[in-house]
Amino acid sequence: MENTNTTTNEIDFSWAQNGKVNEVLFMQEFLKAYPMQAFEGRFYDTNGYVPSEKVKGRIFSMLKLAVTADLAKKTNQIYQALLFEADTDEMPEDMYTIRVKNGSLSVKDGFLKESDVCKVRLPVPYDPDAPEPVRWTAFLDELLEPEDIVTLQEYLGYCLIPCTKGQIMLFLIGDGGEGKSRITQVCRAIFGDYMNVSSFHKLETNQFARADLEGKLLMIDDDMKLSALPSTNYIKSIVTQEGKIDTERKGVQSEQRHMNCRLLCLGNGSPNALYDHSNGFYRRQIILSTKPKDACRRDDPYLTEKLQKELNGIFLWCFEGLKRLMENDFHFTISERARKSLEELRESGNNVISFMKSECYFTLDEGLHATTADLCHSYQLWCRENAEISVALRSFSGYLKDHAAQYRLTASNNIPNREGRKVRGFYGIKVNVKSDFVPYEGETPFD
Repeated sequence: MENTNTTTNEIDFSWAQNGKVNEVLFMQEFLKAYPMQAFEGRFYDTNGYVPSEKVKGRIFSMLKLAVTADLAKKTNQIYQALLFEADTDEMPEDMYTIRVKNGSLSVKDGFLKESDVCKVRLPVPYDPDAPEPVRWTAFLDELLEPEDIVTLQEYLGYCLIPCTKGQIMLFLIGDGGEGKSRITQVCRAIFGDYMNVSSFHKLETNQFARADLEGKLLMIDDDMKLSALPSTNYIKSIVTQEGKIDTERKGVQSEQRHMNCRLLCLGNGSPNALYDHSNGFYRRQIILSTKPKDACRRDDPYLTEKLQKELNGIFLWCFEGLKRLMENDFHFTISERARKSLEELRESGNNVISFMKSECYFTLDEGLHATTADLCHSYQLWCRENAEISVALRSFSGYLKDHAAQYRLTASNNIPNREGRKVRGFYGIKVNVKSDFVPYEGETPFD
């Protein structure tokens, strides 16, 4: 643990020689007073991550006892040297173990009192006798349906460990005023400095945002933007990666870093992507819809303080969710309501799905065939008659190819068109509307 009782009489000043510093001796004495290890450019002690400014503050406090000139310069020099002196090749993390304030809690082996150097140590203690968090339970009953509370419990438990095997991000969606932001405050008390409050969209649009997630277990966006994401590549890699990821800081060459940060977003609408309508984006999401706020409910301005008093019990509640998740091999309990919400989101982001559910524009059956061009005409007519905006030709045909098995279609380059030429199309489908579709003025069939 951090040595907070170091006094002037306990420090060996052999490193100070005529107002100058013997850096080797200083580092030896410093690491004796403050045992730490360095890994990938960051310091860790028995309390977990030690911010660079805190390390520099300790260096400065020792230096000023014997040195009077160039203190700031010398502090930075010794800090850089300490990164090499305390460097370790690896700092393993156990995904079955949670480092808590008073020791380690293992899913497999139970609780153990220890004070080892580690990458993460949560500020909450393990108290097996903590009372049940009745106010927290009542709050969740007002916020979510019972089957969705189970999902939230598993997800918050999932965030306690350095692991991304669940490969899921969670969204809590409501009209506003339900009290979702209280979850942010409770998580801040549990995760401490190992949680960020930031922007979900910023992860895609700001090249430096990902570096802020290094060493974090959880990022919460408690007021998610409703605008569609321009891309989803970085978000998908954060959610699913199990190794290193590229991070970049201002003025510093980008580096590959370990990252185990999970994403929890609260907002008034579901996430959408401008161009990514793939299953790869949507399968990484769980969407929980909150209950409407009771018009007769009187908000409690002291609710956050009351919930924080139940913190030890809430931690045990999260731990139970983690154990259940691990017993299910990291497959989350997802209600039919949540599955339906995700399917509705997919359709709202890609109306080709809705088109393929229509019945009068085409027929699905073995032995039938249709050209891609005729299918596009049919889709364009469906969009016009249903007040929808059509996607590009490439996106439309790409969706049909990617999901051909789902609709029992077979893509082919040998489908005969009306002139008898062999063109691209699909077996297993026939268009039921006229193929000589005439666009409106200024409109093309393949917008």
